[in-house]
Amino acid sequence: DSAMYAAKKGKIQKASDQLNRMMIDDPDRSDLLYDAGDMAHDLDKFDEAAAYFSRAAVCGGKDKKLCFQSHFNAGNACVAQKKLQCALE
Repeated sequence: DSAMYAAKKGKIQKASDQLNRMMIDDPDRSDLLYDAGDMAHDLDKFDEAAAYFSRAAVCGGKDKKLCFQSHFNAGNACVAQKKLQCALE
């Protein structure tokens, strides 16, 4: 929650750093991975964002909405880099 609060206050890098520390303890937590993807995207780190979103989709398990949104956002991160084949996959 503190990371998302920092993000809402415009402190994206601080929020990203907090999420990265949290993922050390729980690297497969899909909601953290998804949020880290959002942060990376906001920081124009599109390769990193695509990786986080892709991992969130894999770890999302039964949460179909999270899986769908993660795949969608991973594609958007690829489009931002003009990697259209990646986006389609």
